[in-house]
Amino acid sequence: GWSELDELPEIGKSAHCGTCGHPGTVGSHRKTGCAACTTTSSCTPGSGSCDCPFHSPENQLAILQNSIRRKALESPGWPHQEVVDEFYSLDRTNLQHSFTWASPR
Repeated sequence: GWSELDELPEIGKSAHCGTCGHPGTVGSHRKTGCAACTTTSSCTPGSGSCDCPFHSPENQLAILQNSIRRKALESPGWPHQEVVDEFYSLDRTNLQHSFTWASPR
């Protein structure tokens, strides 16, 4: 089973500018610019995605998985035996589905 010891390592979020969204503060960007925006003073509002380690896809996945793990561990009676039984009783060789992808109406 899961335990809190099984959590994946997460990278904490450093200060990010409220103007451009990159690492650093609004004040530091006003004074010395933003390397990610390639400016020497101020920064470019909403200039795109952040490449810092916190926002990496791997770290975001670790944060999501740890959140799900913590919520499961906090659930009284987890793991719920009826869910475990249902999972193990599935006939994976003969799964039928009746869904299709379509545009919203």
